[in-house]
Amino acid sequence: MKPIIFFSIKRCSRKIGRQALIRNSVQSAISCGKPALLSASKPVGVSVVLTDDEQLHELNLAFRGYDKPTDVLSFVADGFEGANMPEQYLGDVIISMDHCKANAARADHGEDDELALLVVHGILHLLGFDHMNASDKSRMWAEQKRALKAINLSPKLRLPR
Repeated sequence: MKPIIFFSIKRCSRKIGRQALIRNSVQSAISCGKPALLSASKPVGVSVVLTDDEQLHELNLAFRGYDKPTDVLSFVADGFEGANMPEQYLGDVIISMDHCKANAARADHGEDDELALLVVHGILHLLGFDHMNASDKSRMWAEQKRALKAINLSPKLRLPR
């Protein structure tokens, strides 16, 4: 079953094909991440927000205590069951397109490649993956590589952390 994706994309970040790229990235991350934890008979929902450094700065400060913008934040739904939401709502992935563009330029790859990486990374966080220690990071990076390869992107793409 394909995931249900709720999009919020600032006008300046809209681009033809961008929703399809996000959809493919979400689906790949879910398929590679932890499909066994999700019921095949119930829809899976996520929210993907493309915004700017200003909003990520505010969220990073409010929820993580870091007084700076970041590239991607994930907020796990933790059992949220709204009347109009799927039963398996994973949560929200919020991406700074300012950081996305800068990361892509620094890594010398395309903005869409970077966006796919950030979406995959965010979805894996919603599925319980993390990179706080070397073992967890190794596991998460392996899943990122698998998900990126599944959508024909270079598994060499990596976050600049």
